[in-house]
Amino acid sequence: MKNFNSAEDLKILITDELERIGLGKVPEDSFMGLCSNIEDLMTEGGGYQLIAELSLTWEYYTGNYEYPVPASLGNMCTEEAKEAYSRAFMRNQQYGNTEYGGLRRDLARHCAVKLKEWSVEKFYEVCGID
Repeated sequence: MKNFNSAEDLKILITDELERIGLGKVPEDSFMGLCSNIEDLMTEGGGYQLIAELSLTWEYYTGNYEYPVPASLGNMCTEEAKEAYSRAFMRNQQYGNTEYGGLRRDLARHCAVKLKEWSVEKFYEVCGID
């Protein structure tokens, strides 16, 4: 873990980051996805597992933890979700003012809300932190 006073501090930091991303406040030159943004905060890893677990209860979840965001509301096809992800990142519009960008921001907000509900113990267990 980076220099945190407690497990609760890390959980709060990640929740704040998810809320910030949910508002579309990401650096203009950020080519990182949601999982990578969270993984970057954790030296022991666990960001990918965290987002995968939090995504399970999102109403638009594709059913694929690697590409949880659908290409559009009417298209839950995993292959098209993967293509939408690639297109958005090639254009640096992963959180932009598109339907796909809006869905990514919505997932970030959902994850923040769910993470607030979790105990620190569950947070550590899901992330695989000792």
